Amino acid sequence: GPVAAAAVGDVNLAPTAEERKDLALVLVAMSNACKRLAERLAAAPLRAGDSLGYAAGGDDGEGGTNASGDVQKKLDVVANELVREALASCGAVRYYCSEEEEGVMELNAGGRFVVVCDPLDGSRNIECNIPTGTIFGVYRCVDEDEGGGGGDGA
Repeated sequence: GPVAAAAVGDVNLAPTAEERKDLALVLVAMSNACKRLAERLAAAPLRAGDSLGYAAGGDDGEGGTNASGDVQKKLDVVANELVREALASCGAVRYYCSEEEEGVMELNAGGRFVVVCDPLDGSRNIECNIPTGTIFGVYRCVDEDEGGGGGDGA
């Protein structure tokens, strides 16, 4: 159906045809990353050495910490790599921000979107076989001259 147009100030929120195509690329990339992650989670007990336990980085035998201060599990790192690589290869994502990394990463200078993500929410539950998930948001990059500038172009 038709997309409803909305405007806030001078910013037109109705996506263009090119933005809809690029958004589809982003969503397919996320879908593919989630599929690969599900396959990895299903095989985790068979690949315990590189899938289960804590990620390297801690001085106390535990893993390093993510941007939120949580101790990282190996699968947190694997999930982040899968998502980041999928989004980088789709070409439509300019910035990627993950709970598993410090700061914002620029993936493609010509990308139209910003993706924020917790690649593997609930990773503490993996050994208990409790469901996990991937949480993400996709936002259109707004240039400063379009009225959305907070100084960073996103």
